[in-house]
Amino acid sequence: MAYETILYEEDGPVGTLTLNRPDDGNMFTAVMCHEVRDCIDAIRRETRTRVLVLTGAGDRFFCIGGRKEGMEDTRLYAGVLPTLDMYEAIERLQKPVIASVNGYAVGGGNVLQVMCDITIAKESAIFRQVGPMMG
Repeated sequence: MAYETILYEEDGPVGTLTLNRPDDGNMFTAVMCHEVRDCIDAIRRETRTRVLVLTGAGDRFFCIGGRKEGMEDTRLYAGVLPTLDMYEAIERLQKPVIASVNGYAVGGGNVLQVMCDITIAKESAIFRQVGPMMG
């Protein structure tokens, strides 16, 4: 299946899902949230993939959270990203999910790596929650 904002590759029993918006910090958009959920749901239904690695494209960002622009087009509520769908898909997977954090994991991106079973991070990775700064 072709995706607009993520990449998915299989190497034997290992699937790698890459958030693929490196020029924008791999920020979530509504489209990305739905694509991640759909990809993980497809992995859940098949038997080839035994473990999923979740990472961000580039070497600076894992994911720096959500992008507010375009949220009015989500299938849930206007102004709210469907991140919960994505997080629940990880929780339902019943296969190990490894976050490979290669840079900043901020806000929703930090929550994303917490939802995974294991996090492996570069020594230079930065984890941050920004909720208190958002008001």
